Amino acid sequence: EGTILNPKTCEKIIRITDYLRFMEYGIPSNLLSIAAWKIKYVKGSENFIDVHRLMDMVPEDREGWERLYWGIVNNPIVYGVLVNKDLKMATIITDFSDEVKAVAHSHTLKLKAFLDKECDDKHNIYFSGEIPAIGWMIEESYKFIPFFMITVAIIALLLFLEFRNILRGVIVPLVGVGCSTAIAAGLTGYTHFRLDPMTITAPF
Repeated sequence: EGTILNPKTCEKIIRITDYLRFMEYGIPSNLLSIAAWKIKYVKGSENFIDVHRLMDMVPEDREGWERLYWGIVNNPIVYGVLVNKDLKMATIITDFSDEVKAVAHSHTLKLKAFLDKECDDKHNIYFSGEIPAIGWMIEESYKFIPFFMITVAIIALLLFLEFRNILRGVIVPLVGVGCSTAIAAGLTGYTHFRLDPMTITAPF
């Protein structure tokens, strides 16, 4: 108790690993977890080398738990990387194809809903990475729509106060800016050009 080496925690690790393995846009070959098929138990002797999957099921007896413990602490890929050294936290690393960025928000919500079901009073689950960050930014961007509308209204008011002409002073400039923005956004999507902090600041 107090470590991940207990039936309930190991069951959760296996369930989450299997879920990520078959999740849409996932790359199963890049999945790393103590329950992943590519993470092995390796132990050598004078006569043979024992190589098996580290944890394909929850151990059922003392010998199984001792085997899992040995396989974790004697594997440098696992110990201190996928399992921290006090054995109280496990890490699962996965990867997704670039196509997931187009649905990052819904993908993140789907993953969060699944992980929330696995949380309880003894298990905290956190997830991070590029896709959750993109999903969070998309979700937060919706909150700025009212501020955007207020900003447009203030700009329209200032234009009117300056030019005293609704058509040429307000409508034409705003329509021109709107068309330019739409064309730029369309070309960006059509050419699959990525906007990131480096490309945004490059012109300046």
